[in-house]
Amino acid sequence: MKRIFLLSLLLFFTVAACSKPPNTFSFKGLGGDLTVSYTGPQDAGLEKEIVKQVTTFSRDLNYYSDKSITSKLNTGAHIGPIEVPGWYCKLLDAAAFFTRETGGKFDITYKSEGFLWDLHRNEVPNPDEVRKHLPLVGVDNLVIDCAKNTVAFKKEGVKLDFGGIAAGYAADETRRLMEKAGRKDFLINYTGELVVCGSKYGKPWTVGIRNPLQKDELIRTFETPMDGCTSMSTSGDYERYLEKNGKKFSHIIDPATGNPVEGAHSVTVIAPDCMTADALATALSVGWRDKEYIAKMKKRLDLKVFMLTGEDLQLFEY
Repeated sequence: MKRIFLLSLLLFFTVAACSKPPNTFSFKGLGGDLTVSYTGPQDAGLEKEIVKQVTTFSRDLNYYSDKSITSKLNTGAHIGPIEVPGWYCKLLDAAAFFTRETGGKFDITYKSEGFLWDLHRNEVPNPDEVRKHLPLVGVDNLVIDCAKNTVAFKKEGVKLDFGGIAAGYAADETRRLMEKAGRKDFLINYTGELVVCGSKYGKPWTVGIRNPLQKDELIRTFETPMDGCTSMSTSGDYERYLEKNGKKFSHIIDPATGNPVEGAHSVTVIAPDCMTADALATALSVGWRDKEYIAKMKKRLDLKVFMLTGEDLQLFEY
């Protein structure tokens, strides 16, 4: 472990160092701003296909929309199996895998009925009320059958929320579309989840760690390899949080307690794919105090981890 005394962490990338800028298109989805940059001739058809695909993911995974597949499951899957698209079933099955692999520190069911931490409510719930929903949390409450593409819940009140994995999954799927179209040099930035592949006109893409308290300050930069892809994700409490009575509460929830994580100001994970990076950035934000846990996750899932934690704002590299 390398210990570095710095201030804060946020992914940053630059494409301005090349005299010929790559093609770049942006659109809304997954609750934020999404951007794809790529070199070579512009392909309007490919761009349209990417937007259509990600728009489908945004629509069907949306926890807050009563028209989404997620809401259909959350309100009716306890009655019996509900058929879902094949991609949706595979994503849910992958999310359940990460829940088990991380010991429940990432959990697709953490927002089950009774969950009271909602940044939009601007209120701090009673801890006793929070604990009431915990028996509904856990993927053992799910029945996932991807041979039939059906999902059922064992208990009423179980709810799914893909907020900790959807953007990473979408970035991976966009990468597949780019590669299917023969593109090797591109950068995908989906609400902080990055997939960086190849080069920008023969030069490496530059990715940096940025200070969110000083948006123009780069703490560290590094060039990504030009002979493959790099996938990374950042989670933290510096942008989405509730401040009440002089105390900051993170949007990241510990599924074991139902309470917000404290002290994990920013966690960046580099992984073999962006879905893994996305899920593990959340899990390691929950488990940041346990060095043995971090080491185990790093080895098991082939990760590189940067953490800004604690009251003294120290950056640790694993």
